[in-house]
Amino acid sequence: MARCPGQDTQFWKYDAIYDVKCPQCGGDVEFYKDEVTHRCKNCGATVLNEKMDLACLKWCPYAEQCVGPERYKAVKQEKELEEKRNEDFRKLLELIPERELEVRKTFKELFYKNKDLTKLFDTNELFYIKEKNEELFEKCIGYYKKFMEQR
Repeated sequence: MARCPGQDTQFWKYDAIYDVKCPQCGGDVEFYKDEVTHRCKNCGATVLNEKMDLACLKWCPYAEQCVGPERYKAVKQEKELEEKRNEDFRKLLELIPERELEVRKTFKELFYKNKDLTKLFDTNELFYIKEKNEELFEKCIGYYKKFMEQR
């Protein structure tokens, strides 16, 4: 069976092996780029390979065979959440007139700052804006409420 070019070590570059800090003890845990987890030799904690890039799982026809059905299902669900989040963000921006540059900019910053795929942005961040610029806050809340009503 042919190997995935991304997983075939003959195509790897110098940066395919690297250290990740253990979140428990701070020790170095060595990873190959295709490894998901390892046990820390210092404290025994299971460490997730935070640098692992499995973007290919989103498009590769052999993805499920490569990583197994559970991991593939998780990646597929993540992709669906990401697509829904992006679509919702597009709909939110459609409600905001082009002339409202500051509001649009604020929502874009909040959207890209947030890494939680289950929500557009951290709504608590809006309240930090209120402390600095109440008028901007009121505009943002108004457009966000309108968006939520149309959802």
